[in-house]
Formats: sequence, C-alpha cells, structure tokens
Amino acid sequence: MSGSLTLKEVRSMVYKMLAVRPRTSQQVISHLQKKGVIQSSIEQVVAELLEAGYLNDREFSENYLAVRLEEKPRGLLYFQAKLRAAGIERSLAWQVLSDLYPPEREREVALHFVRILKEDGISCPHKALRKLQARGFTCDAARHAVQQEIFT
Repeated sequence: MSGSLTLKEVRSMVYKMLAVRPRTSQQVISHLQKKGVIQSSIEQVVAELLEAGYLNDREFSENYLAVRLEEKPRGLLYFQAKLRAAGIERSLAWQVLSDLYPPEREREVALHFVRILKEDGISCPHKALRKLQARGFTCDAARHAVQQEIFT
C-alpha cells in the first residue's frame, strides 16, 4: 500500500481492524504507518475516530483490566507493562490501575497466589517472593503476602 490511499479507504481499513477487537489509538497509528498511509491522513482519521468514540484508550484499558483481573493472578507491574505495550500513556495506565486495581486488591491477589504456592508445597519465603515478582507483583504486595501466609 502507499500514501495515495483516500481517506475513505483509510477509514475502511481501520473499521475492519476495530470490527475484530478494540484497539488503542497507538495500535491504529502503528498499523496505518506500517501500511504506508501518509501522516496527515492518519492524524485526520484517528481524530475522527476519537471524536466519534470508536477509539477510547481509557475504555480500552478498563475493559482489558476487567477481563484480565479474572484470569491468572498477576501484579500491578505486569498490568502496567501490558497497557504500556498496547500504547497506553503511562499516566493514563496508572490512573486506570489505581481505580481498578488498588494496592489493597493487589495484596489480596498476592495472598491468594501465595496460598496456591503453599498448597503446591512451596514454603520457602524467598522462592515465593521470586514467583510473586515474576508475576509482576510490587515488592510491597509480595512481601505482605509472604509475611501473612508463609510465617503464620
């Protein structure tokens, strides 16, 4: 493809992307850049989609977290990295995380994970800490969970 695409063709390309699953603004921009769309067309189409509500990075982040928080136990740092990799700005990622995954909740999830580890026979605090940190839990949440469960 080249930069000679019309705005209608660029819009059509983005609508097809968005029909599959929600995307961040940065994901759309990157996709269009890879396709060779000129920057002015990218900016115009993205602005139109933002205004129309088809692109909403906050909503994307909230939906992403809502689904992922119900899956495997993961920490705040893991989710922050995933949102950043999806193109969410750092400040927005932290805002959404503080709303949906406050430190108290991360501690609860970390404690639940430590209990699972304990059932699997892991009673060494250092090993439990390493596993928690590998799953993206903050040091505070990991230490709190290990102290609560391993040493009680």
